[in-house]
Amino acid sequence: PPCSGCLYKGACRDLVRYPAATEQACVSNGGTWAVGVAHPAAAASVPLWLTSTPPMPPSSPLRIAFHTKVCGHKAISPNCGCCPFLVPGFDVAAAVRHGGGPCQDLINADLSGRNLEGVDFTGVNMDCANLDGTRLKGAKFVGASGDGATFRSADALGVDFREAALVGADFRGADLRNAIFEAAVVESSSFASAKLAGSNFNEAVLSGSDFRGATGMRTMALTGAVTAGITGLGKEGAAAVAAAQAAAFG
Repeated sequence: PPCSGCLYKGACRDLVRYPAATEQACVSNGGTWAVGVAHPAAAASVPLWLTSTPPMPPSSPLRIAFHTKVCGHKAISPNCGCCPFLVPGFDVAAAVRHGGGPCQDLINADLSGRNLEGVDFTGVNMDCANLDGTRLKGAKFVGASGDGATFRSADALGVDFREAALVGADFRGADLRNAIFEAAVVESSSFASAKLAGSNFNEAVLSGSDFRGATGMRTMALTGAVTAGITGLGKEGAAAVAAAQAAAFG
């Protein structure tokens, strides 16, 4: 079907899932917007901010309604249909391609404290899932949806989050050294006290995110990233943002 959201780098970005700040990123990168809502059933709860300009602040009532809708409808559970199959190295994406129905939906799954190193979650819906304290080294979340998901204190060294949707995600205290967030939408998320040395946020949307107490920010890659409204950068983070901006205009 035709894309009813934001067509960005060949992928259709759902206007219901991606807050208004994504519009700025999509337009600036040559994307196009189409009028309409990808999921009509959700139109009643998020009617106005889909094409609002300028982007709505993280504290806006509609933004709060969005997060409530995404995460407030289903209890966190360790008993998801796919959960028993999730062992180190498991290819969830391949299972989905071959008809693995239960693995298409990990919404609200409780995966906290598990060893999921090297698991491939490419393209999987993991909205509001709990991955607190999970071992994720070498895992892939490319193009996955993880709005509202929590990764608190997760061992996520080198994890690939390219082009993932991670609006309102919680990475507090996580080890994200050398993690890749290139072109991901990580708006209104928390990276407080996270380890970020060598992480790649090129072309990512970081609007409204919190970096208080994070370490290694001086070596973050931020070329083309949308950084409006982010807080807690400190000297290291501010220097990284300034360097990225200088490179963009240099």
